[in-house]
Amino acid sequence: MAQYIVKASDRFAGALRSELGGCRRLGTDTYIYEGNMPEDPIFVHSAYRIDAKCSLDFDAIRKALAELIPKSKSFAIECQLVGKRGAGRASLGFGSREIEVRAGKLLEESGFIANLHNPDLVAVIVAVGNTAYISILGGAIRKGRDVREYLNRAEKKFIEAYRVFGLHSFRIRNTLDIGAAPGGFSKAMAELGISVVSVDPGMLDPALARIAKIRHERIRAEDFRTDRTFDLITDDMNMHPEQSARIAASFSKNLEEGGLLLMTVKCPTRNPIRYMEVAMGELNGIFRNFRFKHLESNKSEVMLLCEKA
Repeated sequence: MAQYIVKASDRFAGALRSELGGCRRLGTDTYIYEGNMPEDPIFVHSAYRIDAKCSLDFDAIRKALAELIPKSKSFAIECQLVGKRGAGRASLGFGSREIEVRAGKLLEESGFIANLHNPDLVAVIVAVGNTAYISILGGAIRKGRDVREYLNRAEKKFIEAYRVFGLHSFRIRNTLDIGAAPGGFSKAMAELGISVVSVDPGMLDPALARIAKIRHERIRAEDFRTDRTFDLITDDMNMHPEQSARIAASFSKNLEEGGLLLMTVKCPTRNPIRYMEVAMGELNGIFRNFRFKHLESNKSEVMLLCEKA
């Protein structure tokens, strides 16, 4: 049976175990799971099928990689150290970047082709204690390091949600963004060419004043009224999901047919399922096709995407 290294938040470990039917924690935000991986799991950030397991030393890593990577394919290596700070250094004497470089050089010396920018294959090494778990992935899915500067976490959260939920496949021309301040969602959408009405009594970041696609209404969402219609409503309000969902539902009449709601479901405790059910209870019948996802940029919250019924 297949084994996976699963990256997920320790914050919702109970929900993760319920979703997968059991898994074992290896270290910070890292688990090992044996079984069939569910399709589109809510609480899994990423899952790497384990192709090899060896001791955490360079000779063992080189031998394992040499058996997994064909010499006709170019490769890159990504290493993740799991556990307390410095745990990996205690075993090998190197950090993750140094492990990538040294393991790569050993393979190159054996006739393998390194390609850091556009590899055919990526070898992911997850180092836990004295053990290396190795997964071989297609080069096209390599993440790379995120060096972008964000206005705030909300901007990063929307960009991730846009990708994970495949929002690029929907026709989104204009959005009502409730609970907008200081403007992370609004900024991300405007940069995608979407016109945004940002509703919040708080101030938006001054940089957003220069963005023509954003119009700020300084009023509480509960008090805002408009005859306009929108393709998408976004709700990142910092309040209990029952109240937040109720306010979002009140704007359903302003959604085009088949319009979408993207909502942040805030979770005051470590039982996210409870708050997901609360949000669905308020929205059911008004919206349909509920999809939940705990994103890497989420903390004590889960993203919800649904469609106007």
